[in-house]
Amino acid sequence: MATLVGMCAATAALPAHADGPGWVGTCRISTVNDTTPDGTLGGQNVWNGQVNIAVAASTPGATISAASCTIKVNGGSESTILTATAAGGVAVGAGRATFTAAVDATVEICTHVTTSSDGAQSTCATLTTTPICPDQVCGDGGLLDQVNGVLEGVDPLLCSVLITAAPTVDSLPTAGVIYIDPATGDTYVGGTGPSALFWDCPPYVVD
Repeated sequence: MATLVGMCAATAALPAHADGPGWVGTCRISTVNDTTPDGTLGGQNVWNGQVNIAVAASTPGATISAASCTIKVNGGSESTILTATAAGGVAVGAGRATFTAAVDATVEICTHVTTSSDGAQSTCATLTTTPICPDQVCGDGGLLDQVNGVLEGVDPLLCSVLITAAPTVDSLPTAGVIYIDPATGDTYVGGTGPSALFWDCPPYVVD
């Protein structure tokens, strides 16, 4: 079971602002994949997650008529993953996103905005991929080499990534196999009781 979750990776969400001519804001995305042999979460090249956009016109009196988020892999053509709802000087939206890209591919998320002051403009930023379970945790001699394979002191930074991944993981058909508590990041394999606890996030379970 350690391999099942330990091989997951996550694409990091972008900073709060990417900004462009005539607007401020950005598209943000957080996704997970997995490299298990049976592709429990879709396989290493399939990324599932959540995307959102929040942009506002920066020119006084200007309005936004359209806004969207796209994904570009290895400099190829862009694929739209979210279209925002525009209302006056702002546009917002959120939803699930799925795209295909090799783990070592260059993946960019682009924010497209059309304003009355500057027309159609866009900006892109490269996503970074971060292992949810680093070698010092899941590798040989790592913290998972414990009795029953339970990690009892997960780094709080790891827990924050797990909390971000929870909505995606828990909405998949495999939620009965892998479940992440969206409030704490506690990760369960094969059930939700204490015996199924795989990653223990604060507040820690006391034996």
